[in-house]
Amino acid sequence: MDKIFGLQTETLLIWVASLTTLAFLYLAILAIRKQIILRISFRSIIRYPTQSALIMFGLMLSTAIIGASLGVGDTVTHSIRKAAIDGIALTDEVITPQGSRFFGENYLTSEQVNEILLLAQENDLVDGFTTAVESVFPTINEANSRSEARMNAYGIKNFIGSNITIATLADGTETQISDLQGNDALLNRKATETLNASTGTPLTLLTPTGQQIVIVKGIIEKSGLGIGDGSSSIFLSQDLMQTITNRNDAVDEILISNAGGVETGLEHSEEVTKYFRLALTNKEMKDNLTTIVSALETGEINSAFTTLIADPEIFRAISSSIDSVNDGESQAQLGVLRRNLSSFNVNDIKNDLVRLAEGAGQGTTLFLTIFGSFSILVGLLLIFLVMVLLAAARSTEMGIVRAIGFR
Repeated sequence: MDKIFGLQTETLLIWVASLTTLAFLYLAILAIRKQIILRISFRSIIRYPTQSALIMFGLMLSTAIIGASLGVGDTVTHSIRKAAIDGIALTDEVITPQGSRFFGENYLTSEQVNEILLLAQENDLVDGFTTAVESVFPTINEANSRSEARMNAYGIKNFIGSNITIATLADGTETQISDLQGNDALLNRKATETLNASTGTPLTLLTPTGQQIVIVKGIIEKSGLGIGDGSSSIFLSQDLMQTITNRNDAVDEILISNAGGVETGLEHSEEVTKYFRLALTNKEMKDNLTTIVSALETGEINSAFTTLIADPEIFRAISSSIDSVNDGESQAQLGVLRRNLSSFNVNDIKNDLVRLAEGAGQGTTLFLTIFGSFSILVGLLLIFLVMVLLAAARSTEMGIVRAIGFR
């Protein structure tokens, strides 16, 4: 866990350790200078073992509850983070066209792919560049009449690097998903179980262009793509996918892998995302945005603003702020200009998932710690009440001590 209540754990540890040390030093000096207090304190433990045990149990219970809440929060963070990273694998950023494929059939053309490919080749932090064509087909195993109504189909083509498209098969061997040819296909484990298929099994895909028969060449156990792992999926050659979906040379998205491994690549996510967002910005629309920005604040637009406005979440926040002041015209203009600012969406997908995991963990920690804090308050109240009872029971002794000059 890196933060607790928004504070760095290292900073919090230093402060708590320092304050605890100072408190113990103060108590040690007080015990040396006023040994009567020390003797009275230890004598109370022996005289009143029940009250002493009750105080210690209350404090231990409070500490255990707080420690458990921090541990549970840390476990939740780690679990969600691991699931997110394992699910997305080596894919760090995803570039998609503006708009939706469901409204207007918006895809990336071969010219756009080549444009982005040139940008990727010029950046040393990019070590993987892969295009993907996606669709959903009903799939039938004619041998046993088993079917999958929504089989996720992917056509993959690799341009830079090779690790991102490496897949580990059920027999332990490795293969390149992008090397599929003809009607060869790879199934993931879930699709294999649904269709009861194995290597060599012919499958029938019901596509927009008619029935397409493919042959299973292997069963994928793990891949570096991070797509198609959670549902029944089949991988085909990209040429075949483009043919059966009538896409010609168009693709749905570009998968970017940063230099480094699955987790170390996260260190470059922010820089790579900023690089592509700036490089793919429509310069004319950038100038047009200045008009709205000048009405909002200073009228100065820079690369930092361009990068931020390309982030969908930040755009929604700015749009909501404009809406809160009832400036509907500015909000509408901002929406139109933002859509025309770039023809592409550059999504920092892995970083977003990691932030989501950390947010969930911190929320769980906060929720449990708030409840745990009540136990601390109860423990403090318990100590106060026990001390009052002990003081009342020993009023005579305290009077004698004050009579002989103790203050």
